[in-house]
Amino acid sequence: MIDTLVVVAGTLVADVRVRPFCPVRPDNPGGLRHVDEVRVAAGGLVSNTGMALARMGVPTLALGRLGDDTVGTVILDELAQAGLRVDRLLRQPDCPTSTVLVCVDADGERTFHIAPGANSRFALDDLERNWDALRRARAIVLGYLGELPALDPYLPVLLARLRRETEALLVLETAGPQTHTRALLDRCLPFLHVFFPSWREAQELTGCLSPADALADLARSGGPAILGIKHGSLGSVLLVDGEAVSILARPVQVVDATGAGDIFLAGLLAALLEGRDPHAACAAGNLAAGLAIGSRGGAARIPPLADLLTGASLVP
Repeated sequence: MIDTLVVVAGTLVADVRVRPFCPVRPDNPGGLRHVDEVRVAAGGLVSNTGMALARMGVPTLALGRLGDDTVGTVILDELAQAGLRVDRLLRQPDCPTSTVLVCVDADGERTFHIAPGANSRFALDDLERNWDALRRARAIVLGYLGELPALDPYLPVLLARLRRETEALLVLETAGPQTHTRALLDRCLPFLHVFFPSWREAQELTGCLSPADALADLARSGGPAILGIKHGSLGSVLLVDGEAVSILARPVQVVDATGAGDIFLAGLLAALLEGRDPHAACAAGNLAAGLAIGSRGGAARIPPLADLLTGASLVP
């Protein structure tokens, strides 16, 4: 067990996953279609990264907002059963839990339909109320960039203060369209230790056509010490001494890719906190994501950290 505390803060949602989902045909409006699964599960950064860390044995505190509703109670129970500390989550009596309809196609790819709910109220106060926990943390993960309207304007000031007043690794996570977030990101990057967007997000942030060019572009903004890109089935790409280095992932048949990027981040971060170098940490992240997407259950598939690190070391 790692003697540490990670704080995961921000986006917390109920995922309603429908699998497999096919678009409604114009010639069959209002038709009835049978699917394999409709499931409600905890989702978003706080759930996906937090539960994966907890299952690896990393003590993790969740900060976020849920509605004071039935869905919120279901999500709270799932997080607690996964081993996440949930005693500081805020329940909103006048706002529903944020909910996402996740439509998973036959190849495991997803489209998302979001009702923002309580997430839209997650703000600087949520972090300031818990400053004692942030001071003790060895890592703080915030996100998603661009999805927290009450917090986003204050992110650069918040990150600067966290850099001054804590010794934690500071991580900012992205999800969804990033075409409008680059200016804000540039003000955040100098304070971060880790930044790892997906390849699609990196393209939107930089306009570049290759991961190497995208990483070089991000690094020009005073990028963090550990800067990379999640590259889907190809694994991940890490910037090392100005060069883009690919860390290949083990091939896997995708069942449901929901939360894969967040779970990669959990594996990466847990390995870094255990003292692994960034290359080995990326291999652990690749393996964590692969285990999650290869079957139903996501973060529930993640093994203890020692097993994950052993498995990652065996990947060619």
